[in-house]
Amino acid sequence: SEIYDMLKNYAADGEKISSANARFFSIICIKADRVDEGLAFLQAKGDVESNVKGRLLWAKALRDAMKNTEAIIAFQKILKSAEDSVSQRIAYSNLGRIYYDQRLYKESLEQYTAALALGDDLNCRLWLGKNYMALGEKDKAKTVWTEVLNADSSNEEAKKLLGMIQ
Repeated sequence: SEIYDMLKNYAADGEKISSANARFFSIICIKADRVDEGLAFLQAKGDVESNVKGRLLWAKALRDAMKNTEAIIAFQKILKSAEDSVSQRIAYSNLGRIYYDQRLYKESLEQYTAALALGDDLNCRLWLGKNYMALGEKDKAKTVWTEVLNADSSNEEAKKLLGMIQ
């Protein structure tokens, strides 16, 4: 909120603000519980339609604003149009997180599995294990988290998660 208060006067002159600064200010608005203001400013000044990075930012802002239905639609549109695997993996991971937060673990598992099919990612593996755990599949969760720890022996989250089930 303090950062928002410092920046709101600067952002008031929207004509002089760059799209990068508009994006930053919009995120600050959302974090300061000024969701509608942040999303409107991002849509108007953040250049969120010109490329896949902008569309990913918009979808992530919707997720951060807890507008899950709109975020799901935005990420699904990205999956239909993005040709690069990095953008697709980001979209799948974000969908997985939305579904996980809504306790839709099977749907979340599908999204993280799709993300991993595009390239290995330890964070996706951690979430895969969290979904297995939530579905009561402790052995699968343990296997995935052990694989993460084998790939990165300093991964504190994997250590913590494994410690919870041993």
